[in-house]
Amino acid sequence: MPCPSQRFSQMFTATVPPSAHVKRAQALKLFDAMPQAKVQPSVISYSAAISACEKGGQWQQALKLFNAMPQAKVQPNLISFNSTISACEKGGQWQQALQLFDAMPQAKVQPDVISYSAAISACEKGGQWQQALKLFDAMSKHTVSPNFSYLQCFVAERRSSLWRDW
Repeated sequence: MPCPSQRFSQMFTATVPPSAHVKRAQALKLFDAMPQAKVQPSVISYSAAISACEKGGQWQQALKLFNAMPQAKVQPNLISFNSTISACEKGGQWQQALQLFDAMPQAKVQPDVISYSAAISACEKGGQWQQALKLFDAMSKHTVSPNFSYLQCFVAERRSSLWRDW
């Protein structure tokens, strides 16, 4: 039988997986209660809380949680990076999204198609079509198979040609 802190941690991660339909406030309240219950938040609980922020459109809170991970001695993983990049993308923060994307190799986290897609989308939304095209090119060089990112890049490129021709 798991100890109380293990049960609390299991309850949190079972209740708030990255794709959960739980309201952000409820997820964060549960996350905030972990230390009081003497439960050390894990990369899974951080990632779930960041994902809840991302889905709730709270890029600042997602970034705050992500930045708190090292102090809590929790190493960000692919999911926490991707959720934070996506939160920044949805919040129109292309610079923040690129900073996070660029920090992935240093953290020994290999970007995947979701990482590239979110970063490309952030650039496209920010009107940074040249950066979006660079990311798309880098994605193919790193043998990451493009998906929707291709369409985003195409749209960014088409917009750029309209800007140049205007």
